Amino acid sequence: MTVGAIFPRLDSILFGSILNQLQTRFDQAGYTLITMTTVYNAATEPLRVRQLIARGVDALILLGGMHSPETDALINEYQVPRMNLWSWLDDCPSAQIGFCLRRAASMAADHVCALGHKRVGVISAHPETNDMALKCRLGINDSLVKWQVEVDEDLFVASNYSVEDGSFAFSSLISQPDPPTAILCTSDIFAAGAMREARRMGLNVPRDISITGFDDSDFAKITNPGLTSIRTEQAIIGTRCAESILGHLTESKKLVSLELGAELIVRESTAPPNR
Repeated sequence: MTVGAIFPRLDSILFGSILNQLQTRFDQAGYTLITMTTVYNAATEPLRVRQLIARGVDALILLGGMHSPETDALINEYQVPRMNLWSWLDDCPSAQIGFCLRRAASMAADHVCALGHKRVGVISAHPETNDMALKCRLGINDSLVKWQVEVDEDLFVASNYSVEDGSFAFSSLISQPDPPTAILCTSDIFAAGAMREARRMGLNVPRDISITGFDDSDFAKITNPGLTSIRTEQAIIGTRCAESILGHLTESKKLVSLELGAELIVRESTAPPNR
């Protein structure tokens, strides 16, 4: 049997880890895994779905919780079992395994607000084309409103997913007339770029600027200073997804949804503001 998976991209530590889990478990069961990408282009997703259905896949794995009506219609028309990964939606009609990005992102915002920061910046992917970035932004906004901290649109910078783009976004935020004292990054990759640019500009983290990440990747533990980040149960998400699909295809079990947890890991990159 064959399972198709559609990822935004493959040159990502995070998505690569999930793909490895899927590949390992399906290999053990004697299944073939076909992986395609959209490069965050929403218009490409229905095309990828059509291509995989044409190849006769027995199940589909999609990243994220929100998909185009065309994608949903295609999957429903051909009655292909599907599993959504990574982003948990409380009202998702499909089986899903992931965590609530909105709640997870609010943890980082709560943390810096509790430290006393009143100017909070954000570096994220483009929310208009990335539902995961949108959920993070909504969670951060929830927290800022709760702490009565201004939601300043000028302090939200959308960026492409790379260390270099994280550096550029950081520079854009810091160069503003009234710059933030804390910057929330919705990926550790963005945070790595921000910390690199802070050093280049002669800024001390966290004395001059607090920075948080998201994913708690391996390098978050070894950066100097250590990176405060959101840790998710990503180490099991691919394996649990594969096991649910295998149970459905081989034993006609219902696809199992599972909401995973997230927690804030506080390290040395955050501190109270000095101004």
